[in-house]
Order: sequence, then C-alpha cells, then structure tokens
Amino acid sequence: MNIAIIGCGLIGEKRMNALGEHKLLFAVDKDIKKAQRLCAVKNEGTAHDNWQDIINDANIDMVIVATTNDAISEIVIAALKNDKHVLAEKPAGRNPDDLQKMIDALAQSKALAKVGFNHRFHPALLKAKEIICSGDIGEIMFIRGRYGHGGRLGYEKEWRFDKSL
Repeated sequence: MNIAIIGCGLIGEKRMNALGEHKLLFAVDKDIKKAQRLCAVKNEGTAHDNWQDIINDANIDMVIVATTNDAISEIVIAALKNDKHVLAEKPAGRNPDDLQKMIDALAQSKALAKVGFNHRFHPALLKAKEIICSGDIGEIMFIRGRYGHGGRLGYEKEWRFDKSL
C-alpha cells in the first residue's frame, strides 16, 4: 500500500517504522523539517506541511493520522471522503460529536478505518485476558486497571498541556 503519514512526531515515526513493505508516499507535518526527517529516515516519500495539499492524491491507499487531538477528526473525515483507509491515533476525537462525524463519513466511504489503541497488546493486558479466559479465578464481576507514565522534563511545555490541542 502507498501510505501518507500526517503528523510526523514520535508516534508518526513509530508508525513509519512499522510500515514494513508498504511505501511511504507522503510525510506531512506543520513543521516541514519533521516531515523531511521521516522521508530521510525511510529514504522515500515526499514531505509536505499541509495535509489538504495531498489528501486527494489518487495514489494514496491509506492515511495514518498521528496529529494533535484537535486535528484528527477533520483529517480522518477528509481521508474517508476520498476513500482512503485510515489508521487514526487515539483518542480519534475529542468528544462524541467528533466521533459521530467520523462514523458517518465511514458509512459513506468504501474505505476501512481503525483507531490505534496500542495498549490493546500490552503484555500486562494480554496476561490479564489469559487469566480471565482460563476461568481459574471464576466469573469476573468487576475489574479495574491503572496505567500511566511519569512524563519527562519539559513535559508540561508540550502540546498535551494545551487544552485547545
């Protein structure tokens, strides 16, 4: 498949590294240097700083959306309207309205869409599922899990701390 990655930060790069035999056609980021870096690492693709410039390209089979939360919904809807398969990073939308608009666009599209819930395959969750499915502890009536990370120096200055994003 020919892939466009929109959002070339840490997660966009992780997704690019997992492309395998698929081809990076476009790397797109508001910061063109990030897009250029992804193309250089993969040694293929064309860098852009505006996703609207490439979303209609007939050569794109799939779009990976790894942007800040405020942009995901709009990009996913545009990709689906152009019948591009989509992998959207979590949370996919900021509210139920965002999600419903994406669901409506998906219903009108010939493409498939998925949300990248990468914790689905976390070793601790897989082990919990194994234990539950074994029946060894009886019927589950309630389960609670916690997960988090400590951030890093300067974390409070990143986009995650900007409520508008």
